[in-house]
Amino acid sequence: MFVLIILSGVLAMQLADIAIAAQEEMVVSHEGIATVKAIDMNQGIVKLAHGPIASLKWPSMTMNFKVKDRALLQEIKVDNVVTFTFIQSGSDYIVTRIQSSK
Repeated sequence: MFVLIILSGVLAMQLADIAIAAQEEMVVSHEGIATVKAIDMNQGIVKLAHGPIASLKWPSMTMNFKVKDRALLQEIKVDNVVTFTFIQSGSDYIVTRIQSSK
């Protein structure tokens, strides 16, 4: 009986560790509408003047975003109005999708 209790405790701890790891790996994405202000292909950065981002409770502002793939920058130009999706990775905000509204 004692061995069974110990085994069930170990199993419970392992399941808790798995749940914590899965939660840490969950990536939350955010969406917005913005005007492209600058594009730096070499650095893989786009400067966007975006509207409010409700999911982060951000007001409208202008800021730089890294892009997941520099190929995303080939489809946009300065002054384009775009819709975009981004994630947070550490202290960086990374655009994973961007599309001109044309």
